[in-house]
Amino acid sequence: LGTRLSALSGFRRSGGCGSRALLCNDMEARSPKAPGEVAAAGGCMELPRETRMDEELSACEVRRRFFLPIIAPGVLQGKSGAVVTPMLPIFVAVNLHGSKSAVGLIASAYPLAALVSATPLGVLLRKIPYTASSCAALVTLICTAAISYTSQSVAELFLVRLVGGVAMTVWDMSRKAYTSAEIPKGMMGRIAATLAGAQKLAIAFAATLSGLIAQHVSTRSIFLVQIGFTGTALLMLMVHEVRTKGCRSFVGASRGPAGADGRGARSSGDAPSTLSVIRETWQSLLGAGVFCALLTGIRNTWAILLPLHGHHVGISKAAIGGTIAIQRCVEAAITLSVGGHIMDKYGRKVGNVPALVIIAVGIAVLPLSRELAPFVLSAVLYAVGNGLTGGIIVSFNSGLAPPHARTQFIGLFKTITPIGG
Repeated sequence: LGTRLSALSGFRRSGGCGSRALLCNDMEARSPKAPGEVAAAGGCMELPRETRMDEELSACEVRRRFFLPIIAPGVLQGKSGAVVTPMLPIFVAVNLHGSKSAVGLIASAYPLAALVSATPLGVLLRKIPYTASSCAALVTLICTAAISYTSQSVAELFLVRLVGGVAMTVWDMSRKAYTSAEIPKGMMGRIAATLAGAQKLAIAFAATLSGLIAQHVSTRSIFLVQIGFTGTALLMLMVHEVRTKGCRSFVGASRGPAGADGRGARSSGDAPSTLSVIRETWQSLLGAGVFCALLTGIRNTWAILLPLHGHHVGISKAAIGGTIAIQRCVEAAITLSVGGHIMDKYGRKVGNVPALVIIAVGIAVLPLSRELAPFVLSAVLYAVGNGLTGGIIVSFNSGLAPPHARTQFIGLFKTITPIGG
């Protein structure tokens, strides 16, 4: 007890850096070895590399370490999708002369592709390096954006977006598996919220840009901007690959030392079967998976509903884009300030149950809006609720994934969540 209290005192004086001392003194007290056999400074038993990382890295250090491979490309790819999403319903309805059902069909292409491909991709991606799978996905997304720019029919655009949806699923699963393998679980909520908040800020800029381009250039040109953002994300990943050459990370790996940067290595054992992963994680898939499916359905419905309603009541494309930008800024402010903190400190239910009530109020106000002011008010109400849920899907996906079957679990989870979309 004395050694633990002493270590705890050092932990408080150092502002948290004494956590390793607390563990070391505790292990030393319990160790059957003689004091002379206990290695390390001040009689401290040397801890495994993984434990030291979990205890010593601050959230800021984790953010810096994963800025280039995770955060920056994620933000850029978020911009890429956000340039297209606000104006896609209008593009289908006006440029391709599609019906409202055609708008829904095009909007469902990405979730449908994820629903069909996520489970087999979970097995396939187990032994593919993160950078390789992510770069292949981004190249495919660039190609599909170029074809979308030249599309002349709803059927052609739907087929192209199905292919793009598979590529987006690869991108999303690779990123989440890498996050699950590398980031300590005690920091998962804050890192997920940081990434979600940064993406929402990027989306705010992209939504404004989307409205301006559609208003003053052409709606079809949004796909060219998408190519630019996705290409930049691809370039950043290639820079990361050059900087870490020879230290590859396998996204399905168990955490542990695998090279100079300590990233997880590929498991030497056989991959568990999909059926065994379902038996092991069915409660997480049924509980968290269904919740995330419903949340995905709410978000996808809103993404279609807001621009179509604005166009219906005569609000300009630039104003619609500006409203979405305001919505995303509010979401980012909520997510970055309190979203991740609430998840890590109080649990996921505390923030997300009230958030759904606020989202419902925002959706209920939208049909009553006939002018710009109530239209923006509805978007802000929705943004407050959605901001509290920022990062929740990544947190569930990455935090619940078993270490020996990350990509399989994420594939199964991603098979459930697109049902809502």
